[in-house]
Amino acid sequence: MNLKFKLLLFFIITVFITSFSFARTTVRYIDALKVIYTGNGGLIAGPSDAGDFTYKISITGLSLTTNIKEKVKDTLVIKPTSQSANSIFIDEIVADGSLNSIKVTFPPGKNNMASCVRNINVKGYVNKITIINGDLGAPDGHDGQVNVVGPIKQILVKGKKHKIKNTDATEWWGGNIWADINIENGVSKIIAKGGNIYYYPGATDNGMISINGDVKLIASDGVAVKTNETDKAMFGGAIKADIFNTGNEIKQIRVKGGRITDSGIYCRQIKKVSVKGQKAADPRPLFSVFEQGISKTYIQTTAPNYNYKDCSLKNVNVKNGSVFNSLFSVKGDINSIVASLETPSLSSSITNSVFRAGTDEDLSQNESPTISPTLFYTGVVTEAKVIIPFTFDSIDSGETLAVRIHNRGPALDAVISNYYGQSFGYGEAWKVSDYPESGMFVWITQSYQEDVYSNIIVRVSDNGIPNKFDDLSIIASVTSSNLAPILTISPDDNPRIVNLTQEANATWTADVFDMNLYDIITFSIANNSPGLLVSNLTTRSFYIYSTNLIEGVYSNITFTATDNKGLSDSKIITLYVTSNSAPVITTTLTGNKITTGVSNSFSFYVTAISGKTNTLTFPVPSKLPSGAVYTQAVYNSVLTASNKFSWTPAETQTGTYNLTFIAYDSDIKSLTGEVAVVITVTNGITNLLLPLYNNSSFTDRSEDSSSQEPSFSSAASYPGKIGRINANSSVYYSQFIAGVKDEITEDWQNASYLGRMQSLKIEGGAYSNIFISLKKISIWQGDTFDFSGNAVWIDGTRAIDNSQK
Repeated sequence: MNLKFKLLLFFIITVFITSFSFARTTVRYIDALKVIYTGNGGLIAGPSDAGDFTYKISITGLSLTTNIKEKVKDTLVIKPTSQSANSIFIDEIVADGSLNSIKVTFPPGKNNMASCVRNINVKGYVNKITIINGDLGAPDGHDGQVNVVGPIKQILVKGKKHKIKNTDATEWWGGNIWADINIENGVSKIIAKGGNIYYYPGATDNGMISINGDVKLIASDGVAVKTNETDKAMFGGAIKADIFNTGNEIKQIRVKGGRITDSGIYCRQIKKVSVKGQKAADPRPLFSVFEQGISKTYIQTTAPNYNYKDCSLKNVNVKNGSVFNSLFSVKGDINSIVASLETPSLSSSITNSVFRAGTDEDLSQNESPTISPTLFYTGVVTEAKVIIPFTFDSIDSGETLAVRIHNRGPALDAVISNYYGQSFGYGEAWKVSDYPESGMFVWITQSYQEDVYSNIIVRVSDNGIPNKFDDLSIIASVTSSNLAPILTISPDDNPRIVNLTQEANATWTADVFDMNLYDIITFSIANNSPGLLVSNLTTRSFYIYSTNLIEGVYSNITFTATDNKGLSDSKIITLYVTSNSAPVITTTLTGNKITTGVSNSFSFYVTAISGKTNTLTFPVPSKLPSGAVYTQAVYNSVLTASNKFSWTPAETQTGTYNLTFIAYDSDIKSLTGEVAVVITVTNGITNLLLPLYNNSSFTDRSEDSSSQEPSFSSAASYPGKIGRINANSSVYYSQFIAGVKDEITEDWQNASYLGRMQSLKIEGGAYSNIFISLKKISIWQGDTFDFSGNAVWIDGTRAIDNSQK
């Protein structure tokens, strides 16, 4: 071996050793798992705060880069030490920077419970997250969170088949996604293979996928598994989730095996939504044939500052299933809508749905329910009971509201309790059709839970289209030290105003939350000049009341709750007692709303009526439109007064303006009244309301098509087209609207339309539908198409036969 070759070989070996000498492999064991970390950071694996037999894996000292091109080498591999049946609960995987990959393989599950990784938190990117033979999120409570700065190339959750010992039967374990997924910088693929994405029988609320970047694929691919000699069943193949990817594209949403249901999907553009249901006989389907397809789902593709052509829904393809009770709002084009079948015994129809091309309008008429409070902070000691009361309501009548613990955080055994003595634990929901209602979140902390937890969520959701919800987020600081009691006063108005013309006395309820169950609470009132009295409702709830209030101002009234260790909490209020009442504010507008066109001059008056003679002041609203005239006015010693608003909107001022007009008086405590006014300025397009839906209620419309009207609003202004509509079965109670009207008219029938619908093929019946297009539609139907039972409008003219003139 010559000298040059020796030197070259030495150089290569030196470089190799230098490049890899700092990478090391660390191995830990938890339960029946081997945890292997390869990289430059540190590994900690052990019990978690969530409970007995739950585990947490932490990796520290990682690179903070979010540039996936830098190609970090750190990997985390978790695999079973045996294939014996086991149900292992990894509560959390935490990484303080970027990882190349996370791969977790579990043994087969046990006692009808798959193993899982419940939470993943990564403050960097991950190339791939792979879970095999288990679930992402907890299968018992259907909860968990994945929070990754990102980007991520792929999240794959894959189930696996296992043979049951000493039998001919097999089992299928894992493949489901139960956790909410939040990726700050995008993910390329999310795939549940052999499992569902947040769907389970009786599910009342949705999972959430929030992505900030273009996505290639979101898929729930069912898998046919032979469970024994005579049975073959489908595992997985359903999505029930709210998917948010605002301003970005989703290339494909795919379901193999079942359905997309009760979902809301919001993004800039979708190239394909495909659902393939199973044949009726083999394999045994996950759902009945009448449930397969797309149901009760809302899809909207729009984005500001993008051309309508870049905001399209290219293809909707449903095989062996139907599209029903769904809404599609598309700023751009809809190229094809196809509902087809492989077996004549199946159903493949389009029913009670709206497909609207060329609009950025929100077609949903469903309003979110509300929960109060929406944020609750509590300090608590270990081994103590936490009780957090809440109320919930909805302005939509006729809905069913469901309350459940959407994410338990460390509170695995927490429950929702109500005043009827019922309790609802993990995976259970309290369903209510008569509201408002009140309930409580109840949790007993454990001795090992000392931390600040911010991932506990109580959710109220409705059954509208799409499902909407509101959350109570709980932040719990758990310590081993005694904490002061927490005093809550209801009502909590400060100052508290009592109008003697409406009520003779004032009352409060004082609730005390002490995290030590054995503390004794004393309640007192300082600076009690109005002579308030107190009675005990319970040992930690007090009723405060007055008996003879006199008009005046009472300052620094102090309510104090003190425990037997000397710790206390106080609330200081001011009480105003008056015979005055706040001014009542009205306007001369019907319903306090007005819709007008640009360059149209209009005016109205804002009127205040005082409870007694006062000085009334009308300040200028903070968001007064440019060019509008409304000056501050003061009227002395009056009972009523008015102030004038006038405006001529410019051509650049189209849109909706929400103004709040107030007036206040000069009593001992100045009282204020207000009125909200909505001004809509259009370019001349008249608003027409969606006639088909009322919140979540779908009812048959009259088959007298002369009463059918399409759904418009001035928000829609794009020449979107609808290409091919193909249904192997029936189409009924649905709307297909291409583009929007483009001229001023009071009669929508005389409007013309900017978009075109190209072809319609229906092999079953067609009735009570609306089809609107700029040009003639190519209609093929096995039976003669009924132009009287369906409303076909071509360039603003109702077609009476296939000449469409």
